[in-house]
Amino acid sequence: MEAFYNWYIDVRERKEPNPKRRNQFRPSVVAHSFGTYIVGHALRTFEDMSLGKIVLCGSILPRDFDWVSIFARNQVIEVRNDYGVDDMWSRVTRRIVKETGSSGANGFSMTSPLVQNRRFEYFGHSDYFRRGHYEQWIKFLEEPLVRFRTVRSSDLPKGVTWDNIVHYSRIIDKLVYGQLEHYGDVAIPNGLSGRWLGINPDIYTLLMDQTHRVHGYLNAMPLKAEVFDEVLSGLRTDDNIKPTDIVTYTDGTEIDLYLMSIAIHPESRHLCEGVDQSGLHRLMYGLIHRLEVLAREHRVFVKRLGAVGWTDEGRRLCEILGMREHGADRFKHPAYLLDFSEPSHGVPPHRLIRNLQNVYSELRGRRE
Repeated sequence: MEAFYNWYIDVRERKEPNPKRRNQFRPSVVAHSFGTYIVGHALRTFEDMSLGKIVLCGSILPRDFDWVSIFARNQVIEVRNDYGVDDMWSRVTRRIVKETGSSGANGFSMTSPLVQNRRFEYFGHSDYFRRGHYEQWIKFLEEPLVRFRTVRSSDLPKGVTWDNIVHYSRIIDKLVYGQLEHYGDVAIPNGLSGRWLGINPDIYTLLMDQTHRVHGYLNAMPLKAEVFDEVLSGLRTDDNIKPTDIVTYTDGTEIDLYLMSIAIHPESRHLCEGVDQSGLHRLMYGLIHRLEVLAREHRVFVKRLGAVGWTDEGRRLCEILGMREHGADRFKHPAYLLDFSEPSHGVPPHRLIRNLQNVYSELRGRRE
């Protein structure tokens, strides 16, 4: 892994001699068999490594490999995983080498437009290296890169102010929500989001391009318990959430987290519509990764997760995450709740939520 990382550093310095632009250089990689192990674990180990697109074949990475954290750190743009049902070696390697698995025979368990699993019914471990097949890789690699990344509102790029962000986010809001009935009744007043950030600067996850333009955002508000209850019961609307209603991420606390809104500019929905669009996945990965970091480094745990579904997409997302209906707001939009202290009801939580729950269980067990 270290040799591969050193090669990456050497290529980056040779291809981009200007240190100020060097981090923008992203080589793409095609990896087979043990090469997939090297690439995957190098990305996990060296967080400053940034790649463009990755093609994997005959992969021996685990099916549950943590792509979420890698995407949340903006280390990779997109992954294509070609797997063959007849790949015996991918199945048996995990019995010999630690931290390997059968993603080359069964695909990755992660469902996302950012990780494309391509199944080949009769392929064995090394049946990919034919001209007719690797021409598919060339097509994938040549498709234009959509270089979106997630940025925390507490860690804005140099020279970018919150006023810049608000300008774009208001445009996105009007395009996404402006035609909805009652949207004008609860639109956030000018300056309120900045006052929220004065209490907790970490409530927004932003989807940005290389020019720092905002293409989407996710607002996750840690609220006082009584305010959280009022929001989900329809007694409090978003525009009436005061800065004093927000809580900070204090070490060793449990929080109630309100997913206030998720919006992506219509022109930035390049891959798929609905809840299967790459920008939405990046935003969710960024949020969950941040919650895992808060748990590991500060022992901050989410107790309850809530949302109000204004759109069909929003309601579908709540259901996919494993949230259940819990009342409605004053406009009859359904409210959703996921209580981390209770067993799931009906549909199991999404893998992202299960991963977060596993982190919580691990840390609480260690603490005990």
